Amino acid sequence: MIRLIDISKIFSKKYILNGIHLELGKTRIVVCGSMGAGKTTLLRIIAGLILPTHGKVLLDKSVISTPRHAVHPSLRGIAMVFQNPVLWPHMTVSNSINFVLSAQKTRRKERTERVSEIIKAFNLYPIRNHRPNKLSGGEKKKVSLAIAIAAKARFLLLDEPFENIDEEQQEEIMSILLELFNTQKIEGMLCVTHNQSVAATLGERVLYLKNGVLVEQLNKKPMNNAG
Repeated sequence: MIRLIDISKIFSKKYILNGIHLELGKTRIVVCGSMGAGKTTLLRIIAGLILPTHGKVLLDKSVISTPRHAVHPSLRGIAMVFQNPVLWPHMTVSNSINFVLSAQKTRRKERTERVSEIIKAFNLYPIRNHRPNKLSGGEKKKVSLAIAIAAKARFLLLDEPFENIDEEQQEEIMSILLELFNTQKIEGMLCVTHNQSVAATLGERVLYLKNGVLVEQLNKKPMNNAG
């Protein structure tokens, strides 16, 4: 379980996050909010990419982030899929997945089998030999998810995963995310978005971030997008 205890973040003397308390266990949580509300900042603190100004983050019983220290992102078992995915520019899709597996000291034969399994599971076979500059936005997000699974991430952080991709790719990625959770390949998910329709479909629990504070959204029916 991931626990956020009294997390605050100040930029330019302004509270972007103010006293956030949140627990992410075996569930799918969606945080909605307008652009600039602090949604990505929240994910980056959990991922260990930036430090909180106040508070701490726990993974199970271990403290992984404080204002002075953070466990390295690669050691957390937490994967983040960025709004604009970051992939290795010189590597093909297959090589990227293989690289992650090799970092875990997986034997060559097992790596080959796992790469094939992951390529098939994410429907990446037609683009397996493509580098990132040949991939569409939706394809890059699928590859990011595939890499997260190869890395054996326990928790998945999603930053606007359906932004700037067509409807067909949105449906495919939504199906993949639900399958990952339902088959217990991912323990928990935290998605941030401004899209209420995404929240209603993906979230078992929906929260709203406004003025640095998280508020429970009791009605998950789609509303007008916040921005």
